[in-house]
Order: sequence, then structure tokens, then C-alpha cells
Amino acid sequence: MAAQETAAHAASQRRYYARHRDEINTKRSANKDWRRWLETRKLWKRTYRNKPRIHRQVYWAIQRGELVRPESCSHCHRTGCQIMGHHEDYSKPLSVIWLCQRCHLAVHRHEVIV
Repeated sequence: MAAQETAAHAASQRRYYARHRDEINTKRSANKDWRRWLETRKLWKRTYRNKPRIHRQVYWAIQRGELVRPESCSHCHRTGCQIMGHHEDYSKPLSVIWLCQRCHLAVHRHEVIV
């Protein structure tokens, strides 16, 4: 079912773009940062092309019960907050460290080592 919805959505986007191509291209060319944004996006996709797939693997592992999201942060042990999965190594997709938002942001800012 999800594949059909995805295909239908992609077809819908193609039809929209075909109908509004001139308007979209005019807006893009008027935006000075469009090319820089596009290059940044391409670089991100090349660098992190596996991230979306790995995030889906974690999601489905949670749904199947293979991974369990804990109630507390594995770093500061806070409870009652949103717990997020953090990957230290994307080559190990189901090796996840469960952190609260505060600790997760601190890890990405290199303020905390897990």
C-alpha cells in the first residue's frame, strides 16, 4: 500500500510541475540563493544518501518490536521528554543510542560525548 501511495504522490508532483513549470522556474531564477541551495542539497544527498533508508529501518524495527525506545535518556536519564535515536555509525543501522532532545543536540554540537 505504501509503495502505491508513494507512486501516486510522485505522479501527482510530476503533473503539478508540468502544469506550473514556467511559474516555478521564474521563482527559482528570481531567488539568488537557489543555486547555492541546490548545490548544498546535492552535496548532502551524496554525503548522507543512506540516512533516510537507515531512519526507516529503525522506524520499522521499532514497529516490529526488534528495537524498543526507552522511557528515559541514556545519557542524562531524564524521563517525560521526547527520546530520539542517535547513530554514531551509520554502517550499523540498528545500533542506536537513545537520547533526549537536549542531549541529542549537545552531541551534535560536540558538547557531550556518548
